Amino acid sequence: MITQSANWVNQSGNGYAINTGFNDESLMRIELLQLEIKNKFPALIWPTPSDALHISLMDMVSPFIDYERDKNEIFLELFRRHDNILQGIFRYEKRFYIKASEIEVTPAAIIIVWEDDGHFNKLRGKFLENTAPFPGTKQPPDITFTTIARYRKDGADLAELEKFLAGKNIDVIEKVNTFRLVREKVVPMIRYEIIKIYKLS
Repeated sequence: MITQSANWVNQSGNGYAINTGFNDESLMRIELLQLEIKNKFPALIWPTPSDALHISLMDMVSPFIDYERDKNEIFLELFRRHDNILQGIFRYEKRFYIKASEIEVTPAAIIIVWEDDGHFNKLRGKFLENTAPFPGTKQPPDITFTTIARYRKDGADLAELEKFLAGKNIDVIEKVNTFRLVREKVVPMIRYEIIKIYKLS
């Protein structure tokens, strides 16, 4: 397995998404893992900044897709219907816990995969029962994960990194109390504004 560089990081973007962040203790534990990896592979790794760490529920308008219309106009068209659907879903969804399950190395990134007892996919499924993503927008992911690092260069062999992270655990249990609708301005989630918070019951 070899790397695919993230040459698009820290660039201006425009997108709208539903995601959730982390509490301070969880962030600290993730940051310590990032630092450990960065110290071992300083020329290879670009760690996700602390404020940008999140778990995505779904995109509403993707920052990486060139739509035929203005993205802000698309969002305004979608917002009322999508907001009503999301309010209806979250109003009856109880708060739940997720636990870090494994650290996975992929060609594009290093991710933490979370055990969530199917909560994220259940929420995605309820949303898709009521509406479809705007044409051209990718379908919601089918796993619950956080991208903690990307790569600075193409074509690097990941065997040593895989060996380094094999069997490594991260002790994080996070309580999901809220989701947020965000507008992403600098990717990936380096600069964004929170438009609305949705509280779970």
